[in-house]
Amino acid sequence: MATTALFIEILIVGSIANIWLFLIFLRVQLTQPITLISLEEISKLAPILIIPLIAFTYIIGWIVNYASEQILEPFFQTKFKTEFFSSEEFDYDELRATFYQKASSAIIEDINYDRQSIRLSRANVLNFSIIIVALAIHIQQNPIIVVTSIILSIIIAVISFVHWQKQYKRAYKKMLDTFMVIKKSDI
Repeated sequence: MATTALFIEILIVGSIANIWLFLIFLRVQLTQPITLISLEEISKLAPILIIPLIAFTYIIGWIVNYASEQILEPFFQTKFKTEFFSSEEFDYDELRATFYQKASSAIIEDINYDRQSIRLSRANVLNFSIIIVALAIHIQQNPIIVVTSIILSIIIAVISFVHWQKQYKRAYKKMLDTFMVIKKSDI
């Protein structure tokens, strides 16, 4: 079940990334006309194209997931980790190993849900930031719709960032609290 959830999560991230990829492609297509296949021809090819499209979406999802982690980790994740674990007499790697070996399955499932939420929020920060840029290059076509979409994307990116930050701190606190209970029970 965890593998299925991760697969769906990555497809969601990739699907959102496809929006900005499409917007960029559309802009390139508008400046340099490319002969496109008609909708009728595409509908005939849809069954054949669906597997490569899902695979492409999945790959893009992993790329965005990795890129968002690499971008946000040095600025925020390390800071959050230091807030919770720098003053303790153990390090994070020890805590994490002990947590996953000895915590109850319910707590581990809860942390895994938090981690899924963290990854989705983190990827949304990157995806919607790129969508903002991709929309901005279309500002001349329909300014009202584009500006509205940009404002909406900014709101989603900011909410995603705040959610990501709170979930990260919550997960670290939950892991630390569980670890402390485990340590006390081992004594």
